[in-house]
Amino acid sequence: MRAFGRRTLLTGGAALTTGLVAAGCSDRATHSTVAASPPPIGRGVARTDADIATLAGGLEVLLAGAYRSLRERLNGGAFGRVPSAMDEYVRVAMTHHEEHVQVWQDILGKSGRAAVIEPNRQMAPAVQRQLDVVKDVDGALHLALGLEDVAADTYLRSLTEASSVEAARTAARIGIVEQQHQAFLLLAIGDYPAPDSLMRPEKAVTP
Repeated sequence: MRAFGRRTLLTGGAALTTGLVAAGCSDRATHSTVAASPPPIGRGVARTDADIATLAGGLEVLLAGAYRSLRERLNGGAFGRVPSAMDEYVRVAMTHHEEHVQVWQDILGKSGRAAVIEPNRQMAPAVQRQLDVVKDVDGALHLALGLEDVAADTYLRSLTEASSVEAARTAARIGIVEQQHQAFLLLAIGDYPAPDSLMRPEKAVTP
């Protein structure tokens, strides 16, 4: 078991701001102490598939925007010389999240729910503050990893809440891509990239 794992970067709810700021600004030794005790896991209040799509759509808008900001800085030389693999990862991940937004928009359209064009309000302020202070590639990697952690856990939780096959299948298909992003980022920061034996949605965002 690695000493510095994906669960130590962020927790949901009130700890989002603390986790995001710490993920970009502290060193690796500090990351293991950032997260608070995870909240109990349960279904909570029942949600419709349209609610799941709205939450996921806002999360994907947020991630796409964060990667877009990082890419602009990479292209502008703000982080100095970066490995070509990192540059390509940011481009591909941004494209993935943009495509994920459209997938959820399609589901929202079928349900009669309005399209989501704004980033998730729960996380957006903390993410913007962190984007404002990211100065180097290491900070960018940790910020991206924190966001992917939240996304992957949110999709894992959504699998247990979806009532239709389409919503569950969409959450599963996108969630595994977020986990692939996690693996790349863990490897990039020098951490163990293999997943844990059992996944727990400890950092899932809820409405």
